[in-house]
Amino acid sequence: MKNLNNNSKKNSLSASFVFETSWEVCYKVGGIHTVLSTRARTMVEEHGADNILFVGPLFGDGDLAKREFVPFSSKRGKHGKWFSWAEEASERLNLPIRVGQWNVPGQPFVALVDHSALFEQKGILYYEAWEKYGIDGNVGYGDYDESCLFSTAAAMVMKDAYDHLLSQEQKANALAIFNEWMTGFGLLYLKTHAPEIRRIFITHATSTGRSICSNGKPLYSELPAYNGDQMAWELNIQGKHNIEKAAAHHADGFGTVSEVTDKECAQLLQKKADVVLPNGFEPDFVPATSASRSRLRKRARTRLIEIASKLYGEEIPEDTFIAITSGRGEFRNKGLDMFLDVMGRLSEQLPEGASVLAVILVPGWIESPRADLEYALTEKKTHTAPMQHRYITHWLHNLHTDPIVNKIEEMNGYWDRKVKVLYIPSYLNGHDGILNLSYYDTLVGADLSLFPSYYEPWGYTPLESLAFGVPSITTDLAGFGSWVNTLSEDQPKLDTGGCFVAHREDYNYNASVDQIVSATLSYLNCFYDKKTQKIAKSARTIASHAEWSKFYKHYLELYSRVLSNE
Repeated sequence: MKNLNNNSKKNSLSASFVFETSWEVCYKVGGIHTVLSTRARTMVEEHGADNILFVGPLFGDGDLAKREFVPFSSKRGKHGKWFSWAEEASERLNLPIRVGQWNVPGQPFVALVDHSALFEQKGILYYEAWEKYGIDGNVGYGDYDESCLFSTAAAMVMKDAYDHLLSQEQKANALAIFNEWMTGFGLLYLKTHAPEIRRIFITHATSTGRSICSNGKPLYSELPAYNGDQMAWELNIQGKHNIEKAAAHHADGFGTVSEVTDKECAQLLQKKADVVLPNGFEPDFVPATSASRSRLRKRARTRLIEIASKLYGEEIPEDTFIAITSGRGEFRNKGLDMFLDVMGRLSEQLPEGASVLAVILVPGWIESPRADLEYALTEKKTHTAPMQHRYITHWLHNLHTDPIVNKIEEMNGYWDRKVKVLYIPSYLNGHDGILNLSYYDTLVGADLSLFPSYYEPWGYTPLESLAFGVPSITTDLAGFGSWVNTLSEDQPKLDTGGCFVAHREDYNYNASVDQIVSATLSYLNCFYDKKTQKIAKSARTIASHAEWSKFYKHYLELYSRVLSNE
Protein backbone atom coordinates (compact mmCIF):
# COMPACT_ATOMS: atom_id res chain seq x y z
CA MET A 1 0.00 0.00 0.00
CA LYS A 2 1.16 3.49 -0.86
CA ASN A 3 2.81 5.22 2.07
CA LEU A 4 1.79 8.86 2.14
CA ASN A 5 3.71 11.01 4.59
CA ASN A 6 2.28 13.49 7.05
CA ASN A 7 2.69 16.37 4.60
CA SER A 8 0.01 14.81 2.42
CA LYS A 9 -2.53 17.45 3.42
CA LYS A 10 -0.58 19.94 1.27
CA ASN A 11 -1.16 17.71 -1.74
CA SER A 12 -4.08 18.71 -3.99
CA LEU A 13 -5.41 15.16 -3.63
CA SER A 14 -5.69 15.27 0.14
CA ALA A 15 -9.02 15.78 1.88
CA SER A 16 -9.92 19.39 2.62
CA PHE A 17 -12.72 18.34 5.00
CA VAL A 18 -13.75 14.94 6.37
CA PHE A 19 -17.25 14.09 7.52
CA GLU A 20 -17.70 10.71 9.19
CA THR A 21 -20.76 8.98 10.56
CA SER A 22 -21.56 5.82 12.46
CA TRP A 23 -24.25 4.65 14.84
CA GLU A 24 -21.40 4.45 17.39
CA VAL A 25 -20.23 8.07 17.37
CA CYS A 26 -20.31 9.05 21.07
CA TYR A 27 -22.31 5.86 21.62
CA LYS A 28 -20.43 2.72 22.62
CA VAL A 29 -22.04 -0.44 21.29
CA GLY A 30 -19.22 -2.45 19.74
CA GLY A 31 -15.92 -2.37 17.91
CA ILE A 32 -16.69 0.48 15.52
CA HIS A 33 -16.77 2.82 18.51
CA THR A 34 -13.19 1.73 19.22
CA VAL A 35 -12.19 2.30 15.59
CA LEU A 36 -13.48 5.86 15.50
CA SER A 37 -12.68 6.98 19.04
CA THR A 38 -9.08 5.79 18.84
CA ARG A 39 -8.56 7.12 15.29
CA ALA A 40 -9.83 10.62 16.12
CA ARG A 41 -6.57 12.03 17.44
CA THR A 42 -4.58 10.97 14.39
CA MET A 43 -7.24 12.49 12.12
CA VAL A 44 -7.12 15.80 14.00
CA GLU A 45 -3.32 15.86 13.76
CA GLU A 46 -3.44 15.06 10.04
CA HIS A 47 -6.28 17.31 8.87
CA GLY A 48 -6.71 19.93 11.61
CA ALA A 49 -9.55 20.11 14.13
CA ASP A 50 -11.60 22.57 12.04
CA ASN A 51 -11.63 20.18 9.09
CA ILE A 52 -13.34 17.18 10.70
CA LEU A 53 -16.94 16.60 11.78
CA PHE A 54 -18.24 13.34 13.18
CA VAL A 55 -22.02 12.83 13.06
CA GLY A 56 -23.76 10.53 15.54
CA PRO A 57 -27.24 9.76 16.90
CA LEU A 58 -29.08 11.87 19.46
CA PHE A 59 -31.82 10.31 21.57
CA GLY A 60 -33.18 13.45 23.19
CA ASP A 61 -31.30 15.95 25.36
CA GLY A 62 -31.70 13.79 28.45
CA ASP A 63 -29.41 11.27 26.78
CA LEU A 64 -26.43 13.64 26.59
CA ALA A 65 -25.33 13.25 30.21
CA LYS A 66 -24.56 9.58 29.54
CA ARG A 67 -22.44 10.26 26.47
CA GLU A 68 -18.78 11.07 25.71
CA PHE A 69 -19.99 14.46 24.52
CA VAL A 70 -19.01 17.97 25.58
CA PRO A 71 -21.62 20.37 24.12
CA PHE A 72 -20.96 23.88 22.90
CA SER A 73 -23.33 26.23 24.70
CA SER A 74 -22.75 29.72 23.34
CA LYS A 75 -22.50 31.71 20.11
CA ARG A 76 -19.53 33.50 21.64
CA GLY A 77 -15.95 32.32 21.63
CA LYS A 78 -13.95 30.22 19.20
CA HIS A 79 -16.72 27.63 18.80
CA GLY A 80 -19.45 30.17 18.23
CA LYS A 81 -19.79 29.52 14.50
CA TRP A 82 -20.39 25.82 15.18
CA PHE A 83 -23.06 26.57 17.77
CA SER A 84 -24.79 29.08 15.49
CA TRP A 85 -24.71 26.69 12.54
CA ALA A 86 -26.26 23.87 14.62
CA GLU A 87 -29.10 26.14 15.78
CA GLU A 88 -29.85 27.29 12.24
CA ALA A 89 -29.47 23.80 10.74
CA SER A 90 -31.92 22.41 13.29
CA GLU A 91 -34.54 24.84 12.00
CA ARG A 92 -33.75 24.30 8.32
CA LEU A 93 -33.90 20.51 8.62
CA ASN A 94 -36.53 20.32 11.37
CA LEU A 95 -34.19 17.94 13.19
CA PRO A 96 -32.74 18.56 16.67
CA ILE A 97 -28.94 18.92 16.38
CA ARG A 98 -26.41 19.37 19.16
CA VAL A 99 -22.81 20.24 18.40
CA GLY A 100 -19.75 19.91 20.60
CA GLN A 101 -16.64 17.78 21.02
CA TRP A 102 -16.22 14.05 21.42
CA ASN A 103 -14.53 13.47 24.76
CA VAL A 104 -11.79 11.17 23.46
CA PRO A 105 -8.13 11.85 22.57
CA GLY A 106 -8.09 14.52 19.87
CA GLN A 107 -11.40 16.06 21.02
CA PRO A 108 -12.86 16.16 17.47
CA PHE A 109 -15.95 18.21 16.65
CA VAL A 110 -19.17 16.21 16.58
CA ALA A 111 -22.79 16.83 15.68
CA LEU A 112 -25.47 14.61 17.22
CA VAL A 113 -28.79 14.50 15.37
CA ASP A 114 -32.21 13.20 16.44
CA HIS A 115 -33.69 11.39 13.44
CA SER A 116 -37.10 10.57 14.92
CA ALA A 117 -38.94 13.26 12.90
CA LEU A 118 -37.96 11.45 9.68
CA PHE A 119 -40.34 8.57 10.42
CA GLU A 120 -43.07 10.76 8.91
CA GLN A 121 -41.06 10.89 5.67
CA LYS A 122 -40.12 7.21 5.62
CA GLY A 123 -42.37 6.35 2.69
CA ILE A 124 -40.97 9.14 0.52
CA LEU A 125 -37.37 8.28 1.40
CA TYR A 126 -37.87 4.57 0.76
CA TYR A 127 -39.58 5.25 -2.57
CA GLU A 128 -36.64 7.40 -3.69
CA ALA A 129 -34.18 4.63 -2.74
CA TRP A 130 -36.28 2.08 -4.63
CA GLU A 131 -36.56 4.27 -7.72
CA LYS A 132 -32.88 5.21 -7.90
CA TYR A 133 -31.06 2.23 -6.38
CA GLY A 134 -33.50 -0.68 -6.33
CA ILE A 135 -33.55 -0.82 -2.51
CA ASP A 136 -36.76 -2.46 -1.25
CA GLY A 137 -37.50 -1.12 2.24
CA ASN A 138 -40.26 -3.66 2.75
CA VAL A 139 -37.77 -6.48 3.38
CA GLY A 140 -36.16 -4.69 6.33
CA TYR A 141 -37.01 -5.43 9.96
CA GLY A 142 -35.59 -4.98 13.46
CA ASP A 143 -33.14 -2.07 13.46
CA TYR A 144 -33.55 -1.47 9.70
CA ASP A 145 -35.79 1.61 9.90
CA GLU A 146 -33.80 3.23 12.72
CA SER A 147 -30.55 2.71 10.82
CA CYS A 148 -31.88 4.02 7.51
CA LEU A 149 -33.45 7.10 9.03
CA PHE A 150 -30.52 7.95 11.28
CA SER A 151 -28.08 7.68 8.38
CA THR A 152 -30.36 9.85 6.24
CA ALA A 153 -30.40 12.47 9.00
CA ALA A 154 -26.60 12.25 9.19
CA ALA A 155 -26.36 12.82 5.44
CA MET A 156 -28.72 15.80 5.73
CA VAL A 157 -26.48 17.28 8.43
CA MET A 158 -23.42 16.79 6.21
CA LYS A 159 -25.09 18.50 3.26
CA ASP A 160 -26.25 21.41 5.42
CA ALA A 161 -22.77 21.86 6.91
CA TYR A 162 -21.27 21.74 3.43
CA ASP A 163 -23.72 24.37 2.17
CA HIS A 164 -23.73 26.73 5.16
CA LEU A 165 -20.62 26.13 7.32
CA LEU A 166 -17.66 25.12 5.17
CA SER A 167 -15.44 27.65 3.42
CA GLN A 168 -14.75 27.40 -0.30
CA GLU A 169 -11.33 25.96 0.51
CA GLN A 170 -12.88 23.29 2.75
CA LYS A 171 -15.44 22.42 0.07
CA ALA A 172 -12.78 21.80 -2.57
CA ASN A 173 -11.98 18.20 -1.63
CA ALA A 174 -14.61 17.36 0.98
CA LEU A 175 -15.47 13.74 1.54
CA ALA A 176 -17.80 11.75 3.78
CA ILE A 177 -17.13 8.36 5.39
CA PHE A 178 -20.03 6.00 6.12
CA ASN A 179 -19.35 3.01 8.39
CA GLU A 180 -21.15 -0.34 8.15
CA TRP A 181 -24.51 -1.17 6.57
CA MET A 182 -26.33 0.93 9.19
CA THR A 183 -25.16 4.11 7.42
CA GLY A 184 -25.33 2.84 3.84
CA PHE A 185 -28.78 4.33 3.23
CA GLY A 186 -27.38 7.75 4.12
CA LEU A 187 -24.58 7.32 1.60
CA LEU A 188 -27.16 6.74 -1.13
CA TYR A 189 -29.11 9.81 0.03
CA LEU A 190 -25.95 11.93 -0.12
CA LYS A 191 -25.15 10.68 -3.63
CA THR A 192 -28.60 11.80 -4.76
CA HIS A 193 -28.74 15.16 -2.99
CA ALA A 194 -25.09 16.27 -2.65
CA PRO A 195 -23.00 14.42 -5.25
CA GLU A 196 -20.27 17.06 -4.91
CA ILE A 197 -19.29 15.47 -1.57
CA ARG A 198 -17.20 12.37 -2.30
CA ARG A 199 -18.41 9.27 -0.49
CA ILE A 200 -16.46 6.43 1.15
CA PHE A 201 -18.10 3.28 2.48
CA ILE A 202 -16.28 1.10 5.02
CA THR A 203 -17.61 -2.30 5.98
CA HIS A 204 -16.29 -3.77 9.21
CA ALA A 205 -17.90 -7.15 8.41
CA THR A 206 -20.38 -8.37 5.84
CA SER A 207 -23.92 -8.93 7.07
CA THR A 208 -24.23 -12.10 5.05
CA GLY A 209 -20.85 -13.50 6.07
CA ARG A 210 -21.58 -12.89 9.75
CA SER A 211 -25.02 -14.50 9.39
CA ILE A 212 -23.63 -17.56 7.59
CA CYS A 213 -21.29 -18.14 10.54
CA SER A 214 -23.91 -17.39 13.21
CA ASN A 215 -26.19 -20.00 11.65
CA GLY A 216 -23.56 -22.72 11.93
CA LYS A 217 -22.73 -22.90 8.24
CA PRO A 218 -19.12 -23.21 7.00
CA LEU A 219 -17.93 -19.89 5.58
CA TYR A 220 -14.35 -20.37 4.48
CA SER A 221 -14.28 -23.68 2.64
CA GLU A 222 -17.59 -22.92 0.92
CA LEU A 223 -17.08 -19.20 0.23
CA PRO A 224 -16.42 -19.59 -3.54
CA ALA A 225 -19.78 -21.37 -3.90
CA TYR A 226 -21.88 -18.78 -2.05
CA ASN A 227 -23.97 -16.19 -3.87
CA GLY A 228 -24.45 -13.21 -1.57
CA ASP A 229 -27.93 -12.29 -2.79
CA GLN A 230 -29.22 -15.83 -2.53
CA MET A 231 -27.67 -16.42 0.93
CA ALA A 232 -29.13 -13.13 2.18
CA TRP A 233 -32.57 -14.29 1.03
CA GLU A 234 -32.09 -17.72 2.64
CA LEU A 235 -30.96 -16.16 5.94
CA ASN A 236 -33.67 -13.47 5.84
CA ILE A 237 -31.30 -10.50 5.89
CA GLN A 238 -31.98 -9.05 2.43
CA GLY A 239 -32.59 -5.58 3.87
CA LYS A 240 -29.12 -5.25 5.41
CA HIS A 241 -27.38 -7.03 2.53
CA ASN A 242 -29.03 -4.94 -0.18
CA ILE A 243 -28.05 -1.65 1.45
CA GLU A 244 -24.52 -2.88 2.13
CA LYS A 245 -24.06 -4.03 -1.46
CA ALA A 246 -25.54 -0.86 -2.95
CA ALA A 247 -23.39 1.36 -0.72
CA ALA A 248 -20.23 -0.54 -1.72
CA HIS A 249 -21.03 -0.16 -5.42
CA HIS A 250 -22.23 3.46 -5.32
CA ALA A 251 -19.46 4.81 -3.10
CA ASP A 252 -16.58 6.71 -4.68
CA GLY A 253 -14.26 4.61 -2.52
CA PHE A 254 -14.77 1.29 -0.74
CA GLY A 255 -12.70 -0.05 2.14
CA THR A 256 -12.75 -2.95 4.56
CA VAL A 257 -10.67 -3.81 7.59
CA SER A 258 -8.67 -6.88 6.59
CA GLU A 259 -7.61 -9.12 3.74
CA VAL A 260 -9.79 -11.82 5.33
CA THR A 261 -12.93 -9.71 4.98
CA ASP A 262 -11.94 -8.42 1.55
CA LYS A 263 -12.36 -11.97 0.24
CA GLU A 264 -15.90 -11.96 1.65
CA CYS A 265 -16.66 -8.62 0.02
CA ALA A 266 -15.44 -9.82 -3.36
CA GLN A 267 -17.65 -12.91 -3.21
CA LEU A 268 -20.74 -11.81 -1.28
CA LEU A 269 -20.94 -8.15 -2.33
CA GLN A 270 -19.27 -8.67 -5.71
CA LYS A 271 -16.98 -5.76 -4.93
CA LYS A 272 -13.37 -5.82 -3.74
CA ALA A 273 -12.13 -3.06 -1.50
CA ASP A 274 -10.22 -0.26 -3.20
CA VAL A 275 -7.91 -0.18 -0.17
CA VAL A 276 -7.75 -2.45 2.88
CA LEU A 277 -7.95 -0.29 6.03
CA PRO A 278 -6.56 -2.19 9.06
CA ASN A 279 -7.72 -0.92 12.43
CA GLY A 280 -5.20 0.80 14.64
CA PHE A 281 -5.15 1.80 18.29
CA GLU A 282 -4.44 4.99 20.21
CA PRO A 283 -1.78 4.49 22.94
CA ASP A 284 -3.20 7.37 25.00
CA PHE A 285 -5.86 4.95 26.28
CA VAL A 286 -3.12 2.95 28.04
CA PRO A 287 -1.74 4.06 31.44
CA ALA A 288 1.56 5.80 30.77
CA THR A 289 3.62 4.47 33.69
CA SER A 290 4.29 1.02 35.07
CA ALA A 291 3.28 2.30 38.52
CA SER A 292 -0.20 3.29 37.32
CA ARG A 293 -0.57 0.00 35.43
CA SER A 294 0.41 -1.93 38.56
CA ARG A 295 -2.08 0.00 40.68
CA LEU A 296 -4.93 -0.61 38.24
CA ARG A 297 -3.93 -4.23 37.82
CA LYS A 298 -3.99 -4.88 41.56
CA ARG A 299 -7.40 -3.22 41.91
CA ALA A 300 -8.93 -5.29 39.10
CA ARG A 301 -7.47 -8.59 40.32
CA THR A 302 -8.62 -7.95 43.87
CA ARG A 303 -12.15 -7.19 42.74
CA LEU A 304 -12.48 -10.15 40.36
CA ILE A 305 -11.14 -12.59 42.94
CA GLU A 306 -13.38 -11.12 45.65
CA ILE A 307 -16.49 -11.53 43.46
CA ALA A 308 -15.59 -15.10 42.50
CA SER A 309 -14.83 -16.00 46.13
CA LYS A 310 -18.27 -14.83 47.25
CA LEU A 311 -20.02 -16.70 44.43
CA TYR A 312 -18.14 -19.95 44.94
CA GLY A 313 -18.13 -19.77 48.74
CA GLU A 314 -14.39 -20.26 49.15
CA GLU A 315 -11.23 -18.21 49.31
CA ILE A 316 -9.68 -18.07 45.85
CA PRO A 317 -5.87 -17.64 46.04
CA GLU A 318 -4.38 -14.22 45.29
CA ASP A 319 -1.99 -15.78 42.77
CA THR A 320 -4.82 -17.30 40.73
CA PHE A 321 -4.18 -17.10 36.99
CA ILE A 322 -6.89 -14.89 35.46
CA ALA A 323 -7.85 -15.65 31.87
CA ILE A 324 -10.30 -13.30 30.15
CA THR A 325 -12.41 -13.29 27.02
CA SER A 326 -14.77 -10.55 25.88
CA GLY A 327 -16.73 -9.17 22.95
CA ARG A 328 -20.17 -9.31 21.40
CA GLY A 329 -22.45 -12.16 22.39
CA GLU A 330 -21.94 -14.12 19.19
CA PHE A 331 -21.38 -17.54 20.70
CA ARG A 332 -19.77 -19.32 17.76
CA ASN A 333 -18.38 -16.35 15.86
CA LYS A 334 -16.44 -14.95 18.82
CA GLY A 335 -15.17 -18.37 19.88
CA LEU A 336 -16.99 -18.33 23.22
CA ASP A 337 -17.71 -22.04 22.80
CA MET A 338 -14.03 -22.71 22.23
CA PHE A 339 -12.96 -20.55 25.18
CA LEU A 340 -15.06 -22.68 27.53
CA ASP A 341 -13.84 -25.92 25.97
CA VAL A 342 -10.25 -24.75 26.42
CA MET A 343 -10.93 -23.98 30.08
CA GLY A 344 -12.54 -27.38 30.54
CA ARG A 345 -9.54 -29.11 29.00
CA LEU A 346 -7.20 -27.04 31.18
CA SER A 347 -8.99 -28.21 34.32
CA GLU A 348 -7.88 -31.74 33.47
CA GLN A 349 -4.25 -30.82 32.78
CA LEU A 350 -3.32 -28.12 35.29
CA PRO A 351 -0.44 -29.01 37.60
CA GLU A 352 -1.05 -29.36 41.32
CA GLY A 353 -1.34 -26.05 43.10
CA ALA A 354 -2.36 -24.11 40.00
CA SER A 355 -5.72 -22.36 39.82
CA VAL A 356 -7.43 -20.47 37.00
CA LEU A 357 -10.28 -17.96 37.05
CA ALA A 358 -11.88 -17.88 33.60
CA VAL A 359 -13.65 -14.53 33.18
CA ILE A 360 -16.23 -13.91 30.43
CA LEU A 361 -16.99 -10.24 29.76
CA VAL A 362 -19.84 -10.44 27.25
CA PRO A 363 -22.95 -8.24 27.52
CA GLY A 364 -26.20 -10.17 27.84
CA TRP A 365 -29.87 -9.38 28.33
CA ILE A 366 -29.55 -8.14 31.91
CA GLU A 367 -32.46 -8.00 34.29
CA SER A 368 -30.50 -6.66 37.28
CA PRO A 369 -27.32 -7.03 39.33
CA ARG A 370 -27.63 -9.95 41.77
CA ALA A 371 -28.91 -8.56 45.07
CA ASP A 372 -27.51 -11.54 47.00
CA LEU A 373 -24.07 -10.93 45.53
CA GLU A 374 -24.27 -7.19 46.16
CA TYR A 375 -25.07 -7.90 49.81
CA ALA A 376 -22.33 -10.53 50.13
CA LEU A 377 -19.75 -8.09 48.77
CA THR A 378 -20.58 -5.65 51.58
CA GLU A 379 -20.03 -8.33 54.25
CA LYS A 380 -16.60 -9.02 55.64
CA LYS A 381 -17.32 -12.59 56.66
CA THR A 382 -16.20 -15.52 54.51
CA HIS A 383 -18.92 -17.53 52.82
CA THR A 384 -18.44 -21.30 52.93
CA ALA A 385 -21.16 -22.40 50.53
CA PRO A 386 -21.55 -21.60 46.84
CA MET A 387 -24.41 -19.41 45.71
CA GLN A 388 -27.06 -20.52 43.29
CA HIS A 389 -25.72 -20.13 39.73
CA ARG A 390 -22.29 -19.56 41.22
CA TYR A 391 -20.76 -18.42 37.92
CA ILE A 392 -22.83 -15.31 37.07
CA THR A 393 -22.87 -11.77 38.49
CA HIS A 394 -26.13 -10.37 37.05
CA TRP A 395 -29.52 -11.97 36.54
CA LEU A 396 -30.58 -12.35 32.92
CA HIS A 397 -34.07 -12.21 31.47
CA ASN A 398 -33.14 -15.25 29.38
CA LEU A 399 -31.06 -17.12 31.96
CA HIS A 400 -32.22 -20.54 30.78
CA THR A 401 -31.70 -19.88 27.08
CA ASP A 402 -28.49 -17.84 27.16
CA PRO A 403 -25.92 -19.93 25.21
CA ILE A 404 -23.04 -19.05 27.53
CA VAL A 405 -25.04 -20.08 30.60
CA ASN A 406 -26.13 -23.30 28.90
CA LYS A 407 -22.56 -24.21 27.98
CA ILE A 408 -21.32 -23.47 31.51
CA GLU A 409 -24.08 -25.63 32.98
CA GLU A 410 -23.38 -28.40 30.49
CA MET A 411 -19.72 -28.40 31.59
CA ASN A 412 -20.56 -28.05 35.29
CA GLY A 413 -18.27 -30.92 36.28
CA TYR A 414 -15.19 -29.05 35.03
CA TRP A 415 -15.49 -26.08 37.38
CA ASP A 416 -13.67 -27.64 40.31
CA ARG A 417 -10.96 -26.32 42.60
CA LYS A 418 -8.56 -25.75 39.70
CA VAL A 419 -10.73 -23.81 37.21
CA LYS A 420 -13.63 -21.53 38.04
CA VAL A 421 -15.68 -19.59 35.51
CA LEU A 422 -17.03 -16.08 36.12
CA TYR A 423 -19.57 -14.66 33.66
CA ILE A 424 -20.10 -10.88 33.88
CA PRO A 425 -22.88 -10.17 31.33
CA SER A 426 -22.82 -6.38 31.66
CA TYR A 427 -21.45 -3.50 29.63
CA LEU A 428 -18.47 -2.41 31.70
CA ASN A 429 -18.96 1.33 32.10
CA GLY A 430 -17.87 1.47 35.73
CA HIS A 431 -21.45 1.44 37.03
CA ASP A 432 -22.75 -2.08 36.47
CA GLY A 433 -23.61 -2.62 40.14
CA ILE A 434 -21.18 -5.48 40.84
CA LEU A 435 -17.73 -5.07 39.28
CA ASN A 436 -17.99 -1.29 38.86
CA LEU A 437 -14.91 -1.01 36.68
CA SER A 438 -14.57 0.00 33.04
CA TYR A 439 -13.53 -2.59 30.48
CA TYR A 440 -9.96 -1.34 30.21
CA ASP A 441 -9.64 -1.08 33.99
CA THR A 442 -10.74 -4.73 34.16
CA LEU A 443 -8.61 -5.98 31.27
CA VAL A 444 -5.39 -4.79 32.90
CA GLY A 445 -6.01 -7.25 35.76
CA ALA A 446 -5.86 -10.29 33.48
CA ASP A 447 -2.85 -12.54 33.02
CA LEU A 448 -3.96 -13.79 29.62
CA SER A 449 -6.73 -13.00 27.15
CA LEU A 450 -8.17 -15.56 24.75
CA PHE A 451 -10.17 -14.72 21.62
CA PRO A 452 -10.39 -17.94 19.59
CA SER A 453 -12.71 -16.39 17.00
CA TYR A 454 -14.30 -18.16 14.09
CA TYR A 455 -15.60 -14.96 12.48
CA GLU A 456 -13.63 -11.81 13.28
CA PRO A 457 -13.03 -9.32 10.44
CA TRP A 458 -10.40 -7.48 12.48
CA GLY A 459 -10.36 -8.23 16.20
CA TYR A 460 -9.77 -5.25 18.45
CA THR A 461 -9.89 -7.25 21.66
CA PRO A 462 -6.50 -8.98 21.26
CA LEU A 463 -4.92 -5.72 20.05
CA GLU A 464 -6.26 -3.84 23.07
CA SER A 465 -5.01 -6.61 25.32
CA LEU A 466 -1.49 -6.49 23.90
CA ALA A 467 -1.45 -2.69 24.18
CA PHE A 468 -2.12 -3.07 27.92
CA GLY A 469 0.70 -5.62 28.20
CA VAL A 470 -1.64 -8.59 28.62
CA PRO A 471 -0.53 -11.52 26.39
CA SER A 472 -3.23 -12.73 24.06
CA ILE A 473 -4.38 -15.67 21.95
CA THR A 474 -6.25 -15.09 18.69
CA THR A 475 -6.73 -17.06 15.47
CA ASP A 476 -5.72 -16.72 11.84
CA LEU A 477 -9.39 -16.35 10.89
CA ALA A 478 -9.29 -12.95 12.62
CA GLY A 479 -7.97 -10.05 10.57
CA PHE A 480 -5.67 -9.03 13.42
CA GLY A 481 -4.34 -12.55 13.86
CA SER A 482 -3.66 -12.80 10.15
CA TRP A 483 -1.81 -9.46 10.32
CA VAL A 484 0.28 -10.59 13.31
CA ASN A 485 1.43 -13.57 11.27
CA THR A 486 2.90 -11.17 8.69
CA LEU A 487 5.23 -9.54 11.23
CA SER A 488 7.65 -12.45 11.23
CA GLU A 489 8.43 -15.56 9.24
CA ASP A 490 8.26 -17.54 12.48
CA GLN A 491 4.92 -18.20 14.15
CA PRO A 492 4.51 -15.89 17.17
CA LYS A 493 4.73 -17.66 20.53
CA LEU A 494 2.86 -16.81 23.68
CA ASP A 495 5.62 -17.64 26.16
CA THR A 496 8.20 -15.46 24.37
CA GLY A 497 6.45 -12.97 22.10
CA GLY A 498 3.25 -12.32 24.06
CA CYS A 499 0.89 -13.45 21.32
CA PHE A 500 -0.19 -16.78 19.85
CA VAL A 501 -2.18 -17.14 16.64
CA ALA A 502 -4.01 -20.46 16.58
CA HIS A 503 -4.86 -22.03 13.25
CA ARG A 504 -8.62 -22.36 12.70
CA GLU A 505 -10.55 -23.79 9.80
CA ASP A 506 -14.15 -24.83 9.25
CA TYR A 507 -13.47 -28.38 10.41
CA ASN A 508 -10.48 -28.37 12.83
CA TYR A 509 -12.24 -27.35 16.07
CA ASN A 510 -10.62 -29.94 18.36
CA ALA A 511 -7.18 -29.38 16.89
CA SER A 512 -7.54 -25.65 17.56
CA VAL A 513 -8.54 -26.35 21.16
CA ASP A 514 -5.45 -28.52 21.59
CA GLN A 515 -3.18 -25.76 20.20
CA ILE A 516 -4.60 -23.18 22.58
CA VAL A 517 -4.44 -25.48 25.62
CA SER A 518 -0.79 -26.25 24.86
CA ALA A 519 0.12 -22.57 24.44
CA THR A 520 -1.71 -21.65 27.65
CA LEU A 521 0.02 -24.35 29.69
CA SER A 522 3.41 -23.14 28.43
CA TYR A 523 2.58 -19.60 29.45
CA LEU A 524 1.30 -20.76 32.84
CA ASN A 525 4.80 -22.03 33.60
CA CYS A 526 6.16 -18.54 32.92
CA PHE A 527 3.45 -17.04 35.12
CA TYR A 528 4.20 -19.23 38.12
CA ASP A 529 7.95 -18.83 37.57
CA LYS A 530 7.38 -15.04 37.56
CA LYS A 531 8.93 -14.65 34.09
CA THR A 532 6.25 -12.53 32.48
CA GLN A 533 7.69 -8.99 32.44
CA LYS A 534 9.62 -9.46 29.19
CA ILE A 535 6.60 -11.18 27.65
CA ALA A 536 4.37 -8.22 28.55
CA LYS A 537 6.91 -5.89 26.95
CA SER A 538 6.89 -8.01 23.78
CA ALA A 539 3.09 -7.83 23.76
CA ARG A 540 3.20 -4.04 23.91
CA THR A 541 5.76 -4.00 21.10
CA ILE A 542 3.41 -5.91 18.80
CA ALA A 543 0.63 -3.45 19.62
CA SER A 544 2.92 -0.51 18.86
CA HIS A 545 3.17 -1.67 15.24
CA ALA A 546 -0.61 -1.26 14.96
CA GLU A 547 -0.97 2.30 16.23
CA TRP A 548 -3.01 4.71 14.14
CA SER A 549 0.07 6.81 13.49
CA LYS A 550 1.26 3.88 11.35
CA PHE A 551 -2.07 2.68 9.92
CA TYR A 552 -3.78 5.96 8.98
CA LYS A 553 -1.65 6.13 5.82
CA HIS A 554 -4.02 3.57 4.30
CA TYR A 555 -6.93 5.97 4.75
CA LEU A 556 -4.88 8.72 3.13
CA GLU A 557 -4.29 6.45 0.17
CA LEU A 558 -8.01 5.83 -0.18
CA TYR A 559 -8.77 9.56 0.07
CA SER A 560 -6.22 10.26 -2.65
CA ARG A 561 -7.72 7.62 -4.94
CA VAL A 562 -11.24 8.93 -4.40
CA LEU A 563 -10.29 12.54 -5.02
CA SER A 564 -8.29 11.72 -8.15
CA ASN A 565 -11.26 9.99 -9.81
CA GLU A 566 -13.11 12.77 -11.59
